Amino acid sequence: MNPSNLVELVRIEAMAHFNKGDPDAAEKLLIEARINFPKMKTLLDVLAQMYLRANRLTNALAAVEEKLKLNRTISKGC
Repeated sequence: MNPSNLVELVRIEAMAHFNKGDPDAAEKLLIEARINFPKMKTLLDVLAQMYLRANRLTNALAAVEEKLKLNRTISKGC
């Protein structure tokens, strides 16, 4: 399975945990996936969305800032 498909599966599983009322499990899945797929912006998008829905605004801002850094790094070709 390619990395994009694996990340999509993690996203779906994380959102299922979040929607069942287990945001800690969802967050753990996404953070662990970031270790394996550090350049996949989808993971940061989902983290930011979850943090916003949970009213964890500082965490949401950190996820968005990390995505912006990743965008700059990718656009510079690093």
